[in-house]
Amino acid sequence: PHEITRSRIPIPASLRQTIKNRLAPLDDDALEVARILAIGRRRITLDTLIEAATFDEQRVFELLDDLLDAQLIREERVGESEYIELTQSRMRDVILEGIPVTEFAHRHQRIGETLEHIYRHQISKVVEELAFHFERAELAPKAYHYLLRTAERHQNRSLFEESLAFLDRALAMEPMARPLMPLHEADRRLAKLYGARAQAEYNAGRWHNALEEAQRALTIANELQDAKLISEEATQV
Repeated sequence: PHEITRSRIPIPASLRQTIKNRLAPLDDDALEVARILAIGRRRITLDTLIEAATFDEQRVFELLDDLLDAQLIREERVGESEYIELTQSRMRDVILEGIPVTEFAHRHQRIGETLEHIYRHQISKVVEELAFHFERAELAPKAYHYLLRTAERHQNRSLFEESLAFLDRALAMEPMARPLMPLHEADRRLAKLYGARAQAEYNAGRWHNALEEAQRALTIANELQDAKLISEEATQV
């Protein structure tokens, strides 16, 4: 149930009924496309939707026409790309009602893998979405990787609090990702994570916290006997 709800404010009964009335005439295929859009969280490109769906391209176009007629989606062209999204974000709750909780992980995995494939040469454009979907898919190594990438992206934009939020999520994911990585790589990534936290805390003006994080990073670097990593982390202590 927590997967479905995006807002703690309940959907008004009148709005819920309106959405149900729009969904009622749709066939199962159209509902499936609506669910992909609902799971996607944000607008997605037409190419992403076609690849994530289990229907051929022509069928997807037909189903999108049905959803447009039902006033459930809108389309927008940006440059060479066409984007599709739900007309109201709060429709997600109603559209996803009745889906078994066990299916959510698979659906998030499907969208995550689709985004990876489509953006494989421009992955920085979708790292935050990949982190979100692989977290929900419970694929720890991928979620861990993309959470760190997203934190780095925010850090480079001087968004230090946002960076720390993703580093917190990465730290929570680390114990689940660790058994699926070689020990040396797991420790090295953890040291880098603490080092990134130290930098973000320092830039946010919390110098005591920064020193504690830097010391954690240096301790792991010393255990690894990695001269380069020791040098990098020692500069922050």
